[in-house]
Amino acid sequence: MIIETQIPTSLANDLLFKEVLTHPDNRDKLIYFLATLTNFTEDYLKSNLKKVLYENIFLKTKINDKAYRGDVVIELTNLKINLECYSIFDKASFIKSLSYVLRIYSTGMERGDTEYSKIDKVIGINFIDNVNYKLIEDKDYSKVTLVYENKAITDAIELEFYRLDKIRNKTYNEDDKKMKWLKFLGAKDYEERKTIAKGDKRLMELNEWVEAYINDEHTKEVYGKWAEQIALDKGIRVGKEEGIKEGIKDTTSTIAREMIKGNESIDKIQKYTNLSLKEINELKKEMN
Repeated sequence: MIIETQIPTSLANDLLFKEVLTHPDNRDKLIYFLATLTNFTEDYLKSNLKKVLYENIFLKTKINDKAYRGDVVIELTNLKINLECYSIFDKASFIKSLSYVLRIYSTGMERGDTEYSKIDKVIGINFIDNVNYKLIEDKDYSKVTLVYENKAITDAIELEFYRLDKIRNKTYNEDDKKMKWLKFLGAKDYEERKTIAKGDKRLMELNEWVEAYINDEHTKEVYGKWAEQIALDKGIRVGKEEGIKEGIKDTTSTIAREMIKGNESIDKIQKYTNLSLKEINELKKEMN
């Protein structure tokens, strides 16, 4: 049964981020956005674009399906760009992004190939929110460089991070297209995006497209299905974690009971079980 859900209104939500930026209707917007983020011109991106790959939630059957090992993988001639969006960014998120660019990079190698300079360059661009990882600097943009003895590999992989939580509150010049688009991405809803988009035809068109998209009945149905699946998946994972905790707790209690039966000292029981004095005394009362 499909549950009712409210479709996210911010493009900082990873599902909406993927569906909007990768939709064929918005290909010109995606190219322009990439041009503002990189040193590549629109003409270069258009003429060298080969594929835009992503996990389409309208086609996926399982939450963890990840054929492309990345949210959005843009294949260009001699270059691949991986776009990732995180509502919450922590250590696990960083490892995920790093593993994605390494995976994408490694697929450009033939078995036994050592001519790394011929492998496609990979740029991982991450839009992150609610950051809880010390490796990411406390500013709106940071770049992590891989250090490896083979400089060709180091030069071939870039990992960039745009902090939406910093960018939202940043003042900027209206002529700064890059910052304008980043603030648009981090905006919370239609009205906030409308204010930011004013004067930029592409952004104004994109904002109206997003509004129509999230109000489409089929879109609501699909998002409802995934809200249900994500909730179920989270419940299963939490259940497993709680089960493991309970298992550890039961095992610890069993060990403590056996040590109490053997008249072991309180200090020794605490040392081997990490139970508190109160917990040990409660076990003693249960056994009497």
